[in-house]
Amino acid sequence: MAKPCSAKAFLHRRSIFRPSRQGGQSLAEVMVAVVILSFVVFGAAAFMQASSTMVDKAMLLRTATQVAQDRLERTKATAYASLAVGTTTGSTTISGQVYNWSMAVSTAQADPGDTNSVYKLLACTATCAGTNQSVSVRCAVAP
Repeated sequence: MAKPCSAKAFLHRRSIFRPSRQGGQSLAEVMVAVVILSFVVFGAAAFMQASSTMVDKAMLLRTATQVAQDRLERTKATAYASLAVGTTTGSTTISGQVYNWSMAVSTAQADPGDTNSVYKLLACTATCAGTNQSVSVRCAVAP
């Protein structure tokens, strides 16, 4: 049978009335942890911002490529004889963003001795307005 104890002895054994013997975190340790955590969080936020900017630029370049490819396909659909040598410029607006393009048509002779081997070279460059990035697509058209 358990030996009865006095209230004073019972309270003495209870840990809530005695100072804890477990070591806790000091204020300095907690502050260092908060500073380290803040560096990690701010670094992640900066990374997210940079990646968002890169995604936006990639989308603009993709659309500029589509504009240049579309202009090139339209020019290729023109009859070979009506493709005049020179440069044509214009602009296209897609989703509120302006894309300036220029289509250059030139000639090249594949075989210098053969007058029938003259090809028309098409080069379309599209630039997203407000940026200094441009995209070029090129092709050759046979007679």
